[in-house]
Amino acid sequence: MKLIPEAYDAWIPPLATLLSRYARDSMTFFLSEDSVAMPCRRALLRKLIKDEECGPIRTLLMEDSSYFVNMLENKVMGPSGEWREASDAHQSENDIMEREMLCLHIIDAVSRRNVQWFAGARELILKLRQLWNNADFKARYVVHAPCDKDLLELTIKMMTEHKYKVPRLIVNCFIRYY
Repeated sequence: MKLIPEAYDAWIPPLATLLSRYARDSMTFFLSEDSVAMPCRRALLRKLIKDEECGPIRTLLMEDSSYFVNMLENKVMGPSGEWREASDAHQSENDIMEREMLCLHIIDAVSRRNVQWFAGARELILKLRQLWNNADFKARYVVHAPCDKDLLELTIKMMTEHKYKVPRLIVNCFIRYY
């Protein structure tokens, strides 16, 4: 059975409308440690944030820069809406890459719809710059050029989508800002 994309997406606007009524609670749910660890919830948030009906959620994110700043610091939300470090169980390199990619997807989606807001988001741009220049960030995403040692041994490395998507998203944000 083949799903029709239009029928599949028909439920997104009503859900976005409902979640937008409770924007702060919705973001607390989606940015909780459990939700951020679940690929299906991350995908749903990425889809919802782009929907026309999610204006109140995007407005919340634009008015309260702590959401983006804390997400870029790899923090998650607790049940009462406070920011905290992710537990040790969710501190692997892959978990950090997933959180960074989610945050950058959201920043990209919000900044595409609200270029004027993004042009004035100096604190966020400074945080993105710090992330871009961070040695750990570079170690996670930079794929080194082959050297003589590489010619002598066969090394197989997993190339996940993060390796190219995360740097691409952050560069898109910089281009939009400048």
